[in-house]
Amino acid sequence: MLRKLALLGSALVLLIILQSTESTLTIGSFDIDHLNNQKASNAKIVSQIVKVLRGFDIAVILDVRTADAINVVLQALNKHDGPYSLKLSSLSGRSNHEEHVAILYRNDKLSAPQVRAFPDVNNKFECDPYAVLFHTTHSVVSSFVVVGVHLRPKKTLEEMNNLVKVYDDMAAALHTQNVLFAGDFKADCTHMTEAQFKNSSLVTDHRFTFLIDMNVDTTASDNTNCAYDRFVVAGRELTAAVVQGSARVINLSKALHLTTDEAEAVSDHYPIEMKIH
Repeated sequence: MLRKLALLGSALVLLIILQSTESTLTIGSFDIDHLNNQKASNAKIVSQIVKVLRGFDIAVILDVRTADAINVVLQALNKHDGPYSLKLSSLSGRSNHEEHVAILYRNDKLSAPQVRAFPDVNNKFECDPYAVLFHTTHSVVSSFVVVGVHLRPKKTLEEMNNLVKVYDDMAAALHTQNVLFAGDFKADCTHMTEAQFKNSSLVTDHRFTFLIDMNVDTTASDNTNCAYDRFVVAGRELTAAVVQGSARVINLSKALHLTTDEAEAVSDHYPIEMKIH
């Protein structure tokens, strides 16, 4: 009898382990071109955005021009799914372009005890990278950081190289090596050559792994073929937790049955997604 109970106990432990490793979190990034009050007042566009975001447990949203606009999206999202919460950066921008970085997350799966904007005292970035520390029981990685980044077209290589400094800052300040960069890197086409990409600090530093290849297209236009939007993961635990082959581009035209013009009305970028165990 004792042997049977021991075997039953071992089987139960194994089942719990298998169940925990089978659960995944889906992380998305979406550069929603000019998400301002005017775009947020268009119910059809907001509906399309919500259809994308409801598939993510964490969503990095870029090019948010007003806090009111992202709150309209959040309210619409929570009417259909959720519950979602929002962490929003301050407005940043060194020129006429100012934007927020927004990070939405399911608060029934994750908590966000701390946020951090990169202290860009030397103006290394047009838009300051913005980080959220997450805690969760729905992943094999209980604590990790997601950093939203939106790099400047004319200084793409310089800003991408400086993300190494951002990583070191975030890892020290938030006490974890497990960090995911997500956003619009502009690291392709006219903004960065393949040679520049391969020789950049973020690529040559072996702590980092790019999850979206350079041969994919994250732009909505039929006239462009550029891998602008990327995930870059660091930290042994988080890198190991990435579901193999899960990083992909979501073609809005196909996923939501939109024409090219309808997709571009939502954004000139397609969203990207990945999963972690």
